[in-house]
Amino acid sequence: MTGAIDIDISCTPFTNSLPINRMEWVQGRTVSMDVVYLSVPDLTFRKVNQHYTLLRDSNGIREFRYQSPTYESSIFVDREGLVVDYPGLFLRI
Repeated sequence: MTGAIDIDISCTPFTNSLPINRMEWVQGRTVSMDVVYLSVPDLTFRKVNQHYTLLRDSNGIREFRYQSPTYESSIFVDREGLVVDYPGLFLRI
């Protein structure tokens, strides 16, 4: 998967933290990247172009807009860049 630095594993929000922590963010700027997307449980993989946009940074929580060719959502992360809420999929308790 030439050009893909990060991996996105479908069964965990942790892999979204990898590009979030690797980049320097400016509010409103969209960053595009190629990742290797690993689908679980069938373990198929493919290269996917994903987009992250920092929407806001408030009280230690940053909201990102995540977009891929087939999915779009907000992702909320803490000061360490770890996902605290991925609406409809994951919620840290």
